[in-house]
Amino acid sequence: MIKIILLLFFTVALPILIILWVIYYGNAITKQDTALNIRSGGKKGMKDAKTYNALSHLPVIGNYLTYLKSRLNTGTILDEYSSRNKAVYIALASVAAATVAFIIALRLYGTTFYMKAVMLIFSIYLGGFMANSLSGNSSRLLEYLSEFINDIKHHYHASGMVDESIYEAAVIAEPEMELYGKKLYRIINSSAGEKELEGYYERCPNKFLKILAGFSYMVKEYGDRKINGVSLCIKNLNYIIEEIYLEIVRKSQLAYWLKGLPLIAILPVLFPPWIEKWMSDSFPASGEFFRSSTAFLLKNLVLFLVAICYILILQLKGNSEKGSSKRKKNMPEQKLLEINNIEVLVSHMAPKPGSLKHKRLSRLIGDSGTYISLKTVYLRRLLCGIAAFMLFISIFLTSHRVNVDAIMNDAAYGISKNNLYMMLGKISHEEQASKDSINRYDTEIIKFLDGHKVLLSGEKVVEAIKAELDKKGYQLGDTQIASERIYNKLEARSEEHLKLWEILLCLLLAFIFSYIPIWLLYFRKTLRKADMQDEVFQFHTVILLLMNHESVDVRKVLEWMHQLSDVFREPINRCLNNFHDPKAALAKLKEDVKFKEFTYLIENLEMASDKISLREAFDSLELDRDFYRENRKEANKRTVSSRIELGKLIGFIPFYGTIIFYLLLPLLLVSITSLKTIIKQLGLR
Repeated sequence: MIKIILLLFFTVALPILIILWVIYYGNAITKQDTALNIRSGGKKGMKDAKTYNALSHLPVIGNYLTYLKSRLNTGTILDEYSSRNKAVYIALASVAAATVAFIIALRLYGTTFYMKAVMLIFSIYLGGFMANSLSGNSSRLLEYLSEFINDIKHHYHASGMVDESIYEAAVIAEPEMELYGKKLYRIINSSAGEKELEGYYERCPNKFLKILAGFSYMVKEYGDRKINGVSLCIKNLNYIIEEIYLEIVRKSQLAYWLKGLPLIAILPVLFPPWIEKWMSDSFPASGEFFRSSTAFLLKNLVLFLVAICYILILQLKGNSEKGSSKRKKNMPEQKLLEINNIEVLVSHMAPKPGSLKHKRLSRLIGDSGTYISLKTVYLRRLLCGIAAFMLFISIFLTSHRVNVDAIMNDAAYGISKNNLYMMLGKISHEEQASKDSINRYDTEIIKFLDGHKVLLSGEKVVEAIKAELDKKGYQLGDTQIASERIYNKLEARSEEHLKLWEILLCLLLAFIFSYIPIWLLYFRKTLRKADMQDEVFQFHTVILLLMNHESVDVRKVLEWMHQLSDVFREPINRCLNNFHDPKAALAKLKEDVKFKEFTYLIENLEMASDKISLREAFDSLELDRDFYRENRKEANKRTVSSRIELGKLIGFIPFYGTIIFYLLLPLLLVSITSLKTIIKQLGLR
């Protein structure tokens, strides 16, 4: 009874208590950090952020911290230092919880290598779940922001002053938005407001907060205008609210439908032990199959399907919860590329600059939004190939060992076959005990032969085995049959070694798996196609905010687009760097991004920079606003639906794969083998 209570406590109660404590403590820290960083301008925590800088250079850990920081940036209002500190805290908490859970589960259930792998997968999932819970809800922050802007509109109707409206709205806003609103009030009323605003752009990763801050500063500096009797400020605030609402709907739907998919993807790893036990009890003939290397390979196939699908779902979720895209620096691959021999090898593998393959891969890297070098891609290919080769060699070596164990534990190896009773019945305890005794005798004889290095063949080996059995007083059956059985085991065991065709197959599989980094780029590119359309619609909103202000030119529009962009950030940045020649820079931007809607937008900017005003160039945007709004809603629906369908397809692949490969296929193979044996024994063939 005490053991059961302890088991329930360590496996259920303790993990739940840890999760609840970490979530509560993490939320408290988030509120405290939010207040401190906004009041103090983000100076607190600079010293502690050095921990982040040290850890961010480490392989895997650095990428994990970057991912956590990007989630924090969209879910909370934190400056750079505070978000780095919080990312380190969450990473340590989630890794500690996952480690504790793995150790406890390993102690309780880790009897086999497969169960150890299962416990590791679930521990990783627990760590990821905790990290996501502590990172904040980006939709909640957007809801607070939309309420805040509505309050600004209400007070602006009364006062006509945007700074006072922001302050009044901040007083009645949620605590997080109150702190942000008062900070924004101080920025736009500062004597160095433009400089402080630029600094705020660097620290604030939330694009809607940037839009509101930039637009409020413009209204404060240049005043409001009325077009057709409607306040330009109120109209543009409505545009911002529309964007926020569409983003909330998209994020909420994706979060709702994708939240359970990681768990669905990893649950099938629990099925093989249950299937194996049920089939061994119901169909004893299947026991031989489940002890074979074929079953071992099928188990590994299940693990492989789960791992791949879990990674793809995380990619899918990560893409739907993306923050700002920035080129990743200090990646682990960069350290490896600094080693001369590795850099030379990768340079020989990579396509030559100017070649068609080089251009295609460079375009793919840009379209996927990963912002890594081509050499980094080929280094990842090399590492994946080496890892795959070592993995498959290990699998084949282990499979031979599994076969040896299956041979040594088969009390009727090479002598008798399954009958109808063995196929459908259940082995009694006496029969199982007899089999165990036979296997013990066989093992002792084989160890004796191995120890004395008996170099005999054929009948002489059988005679030597029979003599040793007589010497030991074997009484579990005919010694002649036992001798033949042991001889068959010796012969079969000698064949269980790594073969040349297996090494060649491992090389082929390593070459195929080296394309995983390329396939992931294509996967991310597929996901980002819808993001391109969504971002162009957001650019339309930005232009609507800016085009009626006489002080705004094409360069200013591009700067706003760059600040708010994720998909097109890099090409827009290159355009701004070369904007000393606007015509050439915009032409190059069109060439870099082959996306029709974005091309149309750049062509209008070209006209605004040369022939007509910005308002005239984009006058149709305002006229067709209703059309664009409805089109945007439909595009968002299609995007959400396609990602949900893709997520469901990926999430259920492990389930269907496990049922097919570890239940139906073994059942079919065992049935066919047993029926063939029965027919042969009945003399029908």
